[in-house]
This record gives sequence, C-alpha cells and structure tokens, in this order.
Amino acid sequence: MEKIKSMSVSSLYSKILRAVLFIVVALIFSISNSCGNSHSYPRELVVADSLCDNNPDSALTLIRKIKTDQLSDNESWYLRLLKIKQKVKSNENFTDDKEAKVLVDHFEKDGDKNLLPQALYCAGCIYISLNDTPQAIECFQSVLNIYADNKHNMSANDKHNRLKAQCYYQLGYLLSMQGLDKAAIP
Repeated sequence: MEKIKSMSVSSLYSKILRAVLFIVVALIFSISNSCGNSHSYPRELVVADSLCDNNPDSALTLIRKIKTDQLSDNESWYLRLLKIKQKVKSNENFTDDKEAKVLVDHFEKDGDKNLLPQALYCAGCIYISLNDTPQAIECFQSVLNIYADNKHNMSANDKHNRLKAQCYYQLGYLLSMQGLDKAAIP
C-alpha cells in the first residue's frame, strides 16, 4: 500500500512538473513573439542594425556581405535604411537628401511603420550635414510626435527610448546653436 501511495505521489509530481514546464515554454514563446517588430527580419539585418549604433564600421562590413537577391521587398527597404543609418553613425557628410526622402516617404506610406522613426532620425542627421536646420528640427520633432501619438501601439523599449533621447539631444543642440537656449532647455 505504501508503495502504491508513493508511486501516485511521484506520478502526480511528474504531471505537475510537465504542466509547469509546458506553461513556461508557452510563456517564453509568446513573449519572444510579442517583443519584436511587426515584421521578422533576417538575423543579419537585425545584427547590422545593432552594430550601426555602436560599431558602424563592423555594420558596414556585415551590410556588404548581405545578399540582396535573397531579400523580400520589406527586407530590401530595411537594408536601404541600414545603409543610410551606417553612414549617419559614421558621421559621413552628405551631398543630398534624395535617399532619405525616398526612405521616409516609403515608411510613411507603405513600409514597416516601426522603421519610420529611424528613417526620420537619419533624415534629420542628413539635414544637419546639409546645414538645413529647419528640416532637421522637423524630422526630429516628427520622431518624438510618433512616439507620443503611438504610446498605445509602440511599447517603450530601450531602442525607442535611446532614439527619443538622441532626438532630444539633437533638438537641444540645434536650438542652442541658434542662440535659443531657453527653447533648448525643455
């Protein structure tokens, strides 16, 4: 009788353990799926995006290795954005804003809306390089407006917060360079 009782307790523990393990795996799966962008992108693009922020030279090396013929339309647009972002993060000088305008227009109308703030930020930096301060301010302010308008649709995460902080920094810098310190402080 004691042997049967210990077997049923052992069997009960085993069933509970399996149920808990199943729930944990299901939670991990659902959390990982909900944390990403609305599109899932190839690992190379995501890694290149991360490298752009801290190591643009390595990002350029990776971007050059990406085979464009294997990318979907959305992935190709993302790659185009990463090429501009890498140049911005490398502090390259720009001679025109054509590619930035095309990217912003695409992400505003048809593209992945989660990439629009990055496209606008890059456009703002390009306008700084072109000495077009009003356009730069407009781009940075647009990024901040997107995050303010979409607070229910875009969860705050480190990447969004970092981009917002960079926009605030750029706006403060541009306004203070124009002698508008009181406007720059807020």
